[in-house]
Amino acid sequence: MQATETLFLEATHRVKKVPVDPFMNLEVWEFPGQLDLCDPSFDMFHNINSLIWVIDAQAEFRESLRLLHDIITLTRSHNPNVNVEVFIHKVDAISLDYQHEIRGDIIQIIESDLEDDGQNNDRISYHFTSIYDHSIQEALSNTIQKVIPHVATLERIIDLLCASSKIHKAFLFATSSKIFIASDSSPVDLGAFGICSDFIDFVGDISDIYGYLTLVGMMNNDSLASSKAKIDYNMEVFQHSISKIYRDRNQRT
Repeated sequence: MQATETLFLEATHRVKKVPVDPFMNLEVWEFPGQLDLCDPSFDMFHNINSLIWVIDAQAEFRESLRLLHDIITLTRSHNPNVNVEVFIHKVDAISLDYQHEIRGDIIQIIESDLEDDGQNNDRISYHFTSIYDHSIQEALSNTIQKVIPHVATLERIIDLLCASSKIHKAFLFATSSKIFIASDSSPVDLGAFGICSDFIDFVGDISDIYGYLTLVGMMNNDSLASSKAKIDYNMEVFQHSISKIYRDRNQRT
């Protein structure tokens, strides 16, 4: 959605289950702020891989951090390896220096409270997010990559692609959500990520008008079969190219 479109979103009043992307087979559960997650009758912490906690950087957040401490303790009792992702949200109206000051305060409070309980501060990450740039997609991408198997293998394959094709930066996107499943090993540049994300929107808009499915609807069965054969051929060429990259790499090593 565009940032201006979010003004018409209603507040969350009940638990929502939203599939992230069919390819990744992941699901996001969104909880309203007024729900008491620590209620013993409310049991949903057995199967979660990541806990995302959103903090309003423009509001008082100590009560939110107290609740976060309780949720981390409860979640870890079911899954000690759960990833905790703290989204410091609405930072667009805050100066850069103040952003880092807020982040430092949040980290200090969270780590101090957990240490007082004898808990460690492992598997906790912090992200600045805003609706006015691509920081939310980047934060969600980093979150999801931690629970997708074989991300390291994907990264190595993308590194080979970049090296053989002289690509500056590469992302493997789930286009429906604009979340990148993996990238090459070079540091993520938010500007480059934003350009790629915007280009996905552009291609999507154009494909609605001139896309393959539109043309297929105008074809007869013979033409459709011919088009499918072309797609199959292109996939074979792609697989052959990947195999060649591996062979060349093995020969060099």
